[in-house]
Amino acid sequence: MNPLTQNTKLEKASVRTWGFGIFPALTCPQAGECKKYCYACKGLYRTHWDTMVKAWEWRTELTTDWDSFTATMQESIAGKVTRGCRAIRIHPEGDFYSLRYLMAWIYVIALFPKVRFYAYTKSVGLLKSVKLPDNFTPIYSFGGKQDSMINTRSDRHARIFPSYWAMRKAGYHSAMGDDSRAWKLNTNRLGLLAH
Repeated sequence: MNPLTQNTKLEKASVRTWGFGIFPALTCPQAGECKKYCYACKGLYRTHWDTMVKAWEWRTELTTDWDSFTATMQESIAGKVTRGCRAIRIHPEGDFYSLRYLMAWIYVIALFPKVRFYAYTKSVGLLKSVKLPDNFTPIYSFGGKQDSMINTRSDRHARIFPSYWAMRKAGYHSAMGDDSRAWKLNTNRLGLLAH
């Protein structure tokens, strides 16, 4: 099984991007109202549920062994980089569920300083408790249990909106369409549409 995959959104990114998703139901400890918007539990994911569950379970299990995880990710990312990969989205599904798991990612990210790593996350406190590598962009997502820890002036963050009109009215910039907008847009205020 391949640890790095592409969904339709990642395939359309202007920068060659791959993702590493894990089981969202088991690895989103700070999830709140966002559960009702979670795209990983709807649509195409539901029609291919058995296949997705097996892949998520395998990747989630991989994250529990530091040596296996870091070695597997190093090999997989190096292989993608030789084929033009320039960005890795951590958790198109799932989230950082422990300090040990976050530190394993920080170790891997440091090995690839020319690759942009990014993640939407509700584990705000966890990520703010450590020094993050310069080539990692966290996007703190509203809708979780730690929303009060997000500084909307200085933290790159995302909110869910019912329409583009509501997004623009609130002063947010769309991160829809091209997934690389999540880290490339020159703003801290990212908007996403509810699925």
